[in-house]
Amino acid sequence: MLEAIKELGEGVLKKEGKRFIYNIIKDIKKKKEGEENLILILNFKLEEDVIKIFYNKEIDEDTLKDYLWVGNASGKNPQDRLTTDNLEYLVTNSIPNLYKAIENSELKNKLEKIIDKFFIKIDNKFYFLDLSKIENSKFDRDEIINTYENINDNKKFTKLIIEKFFELIKQNNLGIKKDYILLYSIEIDNKKPSEFNEYIDYLENKFINEPFSEGESFEGICHVCGRKTMVTSDTTNLIDKYYITKLIIFASDLDRKNFKKNFSLCQDCYKYLIVGSNNLKSNLDFYLAGNRVYLIPSFIFEIKDKSSAYDFIDYTKYDFNSILTIDNFLSFEERIKKDLENYKKYLDNKNYININLLFYEKDQAASFKIRKLIKDIPSKRRDEIYNAINEINEIGEKILGKERWILTLDQMYYLFPVRLDDKKRALDNKKILDFYESLFLGKKIKLEFLIRNFVDLIKVYRFKKFYKLTQIKKPNNIDIEMIYSILKTNLLIKMIKILNILDGGKKMIENLESLPLKDDFKNYFSEMNFSEDEAALFLLGYLIAEVGNQQKTPESEKKPILEKINFHGMNPKKIMILINEVFEKLDQYKVRHFNEVNFSVMKMLFDKNIKNWRLSDIDNVYYILSGYAFNTYKLISYGKKEVKNEWNLFKKLRNFIYLWCKTL
Repeated sequence: MLEAIKELGEGVLKKEGKRFIYNIIKDIKKKKEGEENLILILNFKLEEDVIKIFYNKEIDEDTLKDYLWVGNASGKNPQDRLTTDNLEYLVTNSIPNLYKAIENSELKNKLEKIIDKFFIKIDNKFYFLDLSKIENSKFDRDEIINTYENINDNKKFTKLIIEKFFELIKQNNLGIKKDYILLYSIEIDNKKPSEFNEYIDYLENKFINEPFSEGESFEGICHVCGRKTMVTSDTTNLIDKYYITKLIIFASDLDRKNFKKNFSLCQDCYKYLIVGSNNLKSNLDFYLAGNRVYLIPSFIFEIKDKSSAYDFIDYTKYDFNSILTIDNFLSFEERIKKDLENYKKYLDNKNYININLLFYEKDQAASFKIRKLIKDIPSKRRDEIYNAINEINEIGEKILGKERWILTLDQMYYLFPVRLDDKKRALDNKKILDFYESLFLGKKIKLEFLIRNFVDLIKVYRFKKFYKLTQIKKPNNIDIEMIYSILKTNLLIKMIKILNILDGGKKMIENLESLPLKDDFKNYFSEMNFSEDEAALFLLGYLIAEVGNQQKTPESEKKPILEKINFHGMNPKKIMILINEVFEKLDQYKVRHFNEVNFSVMKMLFDKNIKNWRLSDIDNVYYILSGYAFNTYKLISYGKKEVKNEWNLFKKLRNFIYLWCKTL
């Protein structure tokens, strides 16, 4: 995996040809959508001896690069950045710290003047911005110094300085709210930080060279490329830590001094990993199944031209996103039309690219936890899944109706209920991640695993175990959402069959065409590859929906017949009792006549298989509810069913039963 991230970083650097620093520019998260997100600038005018304050209306990618937002100094290192998300650093020691650290240059000379002109120094240790130098300031320098002497506490005084700073902003009629400001930076006589090569050199040295300085590096083996050279175990600048350095059990020989033996990097790999990791975060990071996910491309063979290979990586993301969400799936073909020639070049090379999916979680303390790594997914597997999604959508339209039956990866997630803790974090998403792994790597998926989870899904709707307990939010109409979800699970099982990774299932119904059923039943049974016992339960569920439709009223959507189903499992004896109750209810609500054929076929198939019943109690519930969902969906889609002449079907049924009995 690290080799793949390193190759990504190398490709980015060689493709874009930009300096290292521009490839590690950080993104900035907006506090609230719809609100302004600003960067506030302190422009130090050396000749005019004044600080002018202004702001950019909106932070964009160019803004971040112009002001070189690469994050604050890490850990206990002195703050030395000209762009920060913490005003405290900028109005105190950041500029003096940078001045002390930077080599002799034009910038160092300018920083010296800034410190002399615009900062107040206390004991050569603590500096704070002279607010009296800000344009239109009403503060007096001596008064500020006296205030400090009275407080005599750096932290308290810094807090006061920041309060007074925002008072000045208000006085200058900038018309901005404090909460809108996400970044703070400086200019020196209208020159941005990116216009000072000395500052760029300094930052790059901090990121690349300092970890390999004397005392920080040692001769060893790079854990990525395997070369014996000077290496470092200081990975502070990597945005994510893929290994553990806190627990002694992970240290070589159980000695904390030996953590460096566990993981060390040469300078090239170190540099490329930083760029690769940042590129993952910026371009190849998405959300799926309650976790963040890195899409990490890797090349099967050694690639000489890393820059052109990076083009293929872009298209790999393009490809993968098409199976991630419905919107991406629907827009995929339109997207590739716009760039068809380059996409064709990618297709010629995609068999040389594998995909790695790293599911991870980051808490507020920036702790990086790997939830799942799915390695070496062939690029062509995306094609197989994409085609299967297409086929399932067509099947869904054929047997159910002109709706979207697009089962992308995010849609699948909501078919596997995941328990949440009090903070809405997933407790048991391992099952869905294992499912994705099987899907991508072509591993067999047990039918019993699927049905068990799908019945759990149905129970979420039935017993209202929504967002406080699972990732599934409460819908406006629980019954309707339940039936849609059940039908999607039927289609997902079919998709897994199409991909040839289903473990389980039984022999399909023989002589299906001879059954006196309507075509919509035959088509459904055929597409879903139902066995006779599965079909019998499906028809029973269909009849339950008929009863339920009669029981509900304009005043109440309740269907008492559903109370007869034990959602936790039903054995064949319980099903026989349910069959009798359904028969009575069909008679009671005067709809038996319209369902005579369906009931007779259901009873015949059930009786035929009862002595060698192979379905589990949970399976029984699933197929009953599948039939219930099918009929309820039809009732919703087509409104009140028209009364049709069933006589011809009844005659077919009579003849069928006669011929079947002769074979016994």
